[in-house]
Amino acid sequence: MKASTPVNWQCLVHIAKGCATDEEQQQAEAWIGTAPEEHQPILDHIVDLYQRRNDAEAALGERVLQKVAAGLPGVFAEMPVVVPIEAAGGKRWRSLFGKWAVAAAAALLLLLTFGRQGLIRDMIGAGHHEETWKVVCTAYGQEATVALPDGSAVRLAPGSRLSYPEHFKAGERQVQLTGAAFFDVRKNPRQPFTVQTGKLFTKVLGTSFEVVAYPGELQSTVTLITGKVLVHQRNSRNQWQALACLTPNKKLTLKHQTVTFVVDSISNRTSSDIRDGRLVFENATLAGIAAGLERRFNIRTRFAPGCRPAKHISATFDQSMSLQDISLVLSRVSGLHITSGKDSMYISY
Repeated sequence: MKASTPVNWQCLVHIAKGCATDEEQQQAEAWIGTAPEEHQPILDHIVDLYQRRNDAEAALGERVLQKVAAGLPGVFAEMPVVVPIEAAGGKRWRSLFGKWAVAAAAALLLLLTFGRQGLIRDMIGAGHHEETWKVVCTAYGQEATVALPDGSAVRLAPGSRLSYPEHFKAGERQVQLTGAAFFDVRKNPRQPFTVQTGKLFTKVLGTSFEVVAYPGELQSTVTLITGKVLVHQRNSRNQWQALACLTPNKKLTLKHQTVTFVVDSISNRTSSDIRDGRLVFENATLAGIAAGLERRFNIRTRFAPGCRPAKHISATFDQSMSLQDISLVLSRVSGLHITSGKDSMYISY
């Protein structure tokens, strides 16, 4: 799919509602892959629109989104059929619409980066945002340290996106993550801290942990270093279902294809390596390691024709190690021939 090809609007709506087919999931993943930093947040915001609101409000929000999409033919391929909303009188309708014109504007925040600010403002109407969210993005080869409003700290991994409110609401501290990050959360039992990804929802009171959830990957993981976290999964009805409560040095792995999960123990050494920001691979395939190196060093990895080794490898690399040094170590461990240049790595038998 070319970057200029618009995505089918219904595909994104079905994913948000939790009723997407496998073909629609593949279409969305291909579209996101053409421009992850632009396309993934669009889907995230539409999913958030449906998750947070009841059916009537979501349908009305869809009307506002439909109006915006009509003016952006380069982004969406076709428009959805919107079911009319039954309302008890025009006053109720106007009240909901005023509320959702503002909410939809917030949900479509990313579209403002496309240089269409005036167009979108004209289509959704004037109004003020009830809350302001900040967005931090890292490209491949970059990391970022983020200080949250409550004093908690986040180390955002390469190729990732973190969204959080300018001020946390009373009783909750919610952030949204695409990619990977290590969280060191300030303890506050009266204000639980939650991290939401596309498929996982992690709730904590005060702890340090790592979440890895890159779009298109076969699995997502949550690794607990200190404290305690409760991990949820989005089910087929688009609701959050509790999976497991993790204790220190435990790692939950959710396999996306089979929708199953396992909880494994990690060593104190591995726990320390994750906390210190080292590049840790636990029982990973070479393809998985290559994907991690692509994000860390902003390179392109190529396998020789027919070279798809199934061997699993566990390895830890310090942040100061160069790509050439890592390639040498992987060659010795895997028995493969691995060469690396300035912006590429080639793997062959």
